[in-house]
Amino acid sequence: MIENSKLSDDQLEGVSGGDGKTAGGYPYDKNGTVTFTDPQGNSVKIGAADWKWLLSQYGPVNPDAYVKDVPANDIKRILEDHHRK
Repeated sequence: MIENSKLSDDQLEGVSGGDGKTAGGYPYDKNGTVTFTDPQGNSVKIGAADWKWLLSQYGPVNPDAYVKDVPANDIKRILEDHHRK
């Protein structure tokens, strides 16, 4: 007899290829593009690689907590500067 195995919700969260939310609650689409919205309601779409790089600038422990207060326009400038290097 073949045994059926089911994935738990926690395991499914780690599977890529679908919509979801980052650890900080920012939504991302099936391509990994994160929609960052600052406290004033301004938003910017950030590709998966840029999001990973951006969070790496804020340290290893809960970087989403640090980036949440940064204005969306500043995030745009940070990423533009990063791509110019």
